[in-house]
Amino acid sequence: MPKLSKTNLKKQRKKVKTSTTAENKLLKTILNLFSIKLPNKATPYDVRKAINKLPYSKIDKYVSKYAVDLFRENRNGFLKIINALATNKTANEKKRLELDAANRSMMADIKMYKPLMEQFERNVKLIKDLPFDVAAKLEQGYKQGVQFRGTEVEKYIREKMGTRAKLIIRTESSKLNTAITEIRSAKLGIPAYIWSTSEDKRVRASHRVMDGVLVFWNTKLTLDKMTGHAGEFPNCRCLPIAVVDLQDLKFPIKVAEGNLTITSKYIKGTHGKGYSTTIQSGRIATYSRQDFLRAYGNKFH
Repeated sequence: MPKLSKTNLKKQRKKVKTSTTAENKLLKTILNLFSIKLPNKATPYDVRKAINKLPYSKIDKYVSKYAVDLFRENRNGFLKIINALATNKTANEKKRLELDAANRSMMADIKMYKPLMEQFERNVKLIKDLPFDVAAKLEQGYKQGVQFRGTEVEKYIREKMGTRAKLIIRTESSKLNTAITEIRSAKLGIPAYIWSTSEDKRVRASHRVMDGVLVFWNTKLTLDKMTGHAGEFPNCRCLPIAVVDLQDLKFPIKVAEGNLTITSKYIKGTHGKGYSTTIQSGRIATYSRQDFLRAYGNKFH
């Protein structure tokens, strides 16, 4: 049975998926650090004063630690996939073992990924600006004569912070995970991946079209006017599953070709549940094994 059949894709997905538990732990830690106490009749001055006293340096510390943990998680997941594929007794076993050795050697060089991790930290640390954004909106309310109790302000800040912080953490975690996977794939000569969605009702229509599609890393993808690979879109839970060898594919296989652009449009009257999708440019072509080997066999060494 091919290692990247529909059933086994789910197993491989679990190995490289960023930990929701770790994301939630970081979010909870940040929200606890951002907890403030205000007098019952709080003024904009009271809010600003409380926000200025928040322990921002601790946020930096926890975010930096999370970035390192995420790097290690991706490393271990990537290694598990290659090890699992290497257990398949085929004529290409020697190549797989060589990939395994090269992967282990490369993973020791954290310098290769340092710029990505630093960018991740910078983006996630934007969470520190959120209390001031919320405070500015509260000040607008005060200017319009709206009065808030201290407990109401505390709850409002926590709710707004929680929603925005969760979006930032999930988005940046997923983007970093994909970026590291792409670098590892390039260094190991792995040219493509299988796009894997969460396969639930929350998956965006344009992403659902991509589920199970083979994508070469050099293919430009634009989904709903945003460009990137699996996992690089806001709040995206999709993952790129590396294709180590042709023997791992299940045929027929769908392949993203050209500058693939997909748009989705809401269908009125479906109460938020119905969307139509259109391929504006490029295409998703279906290949038999024989046709795929003729078209792309030379890309897999």
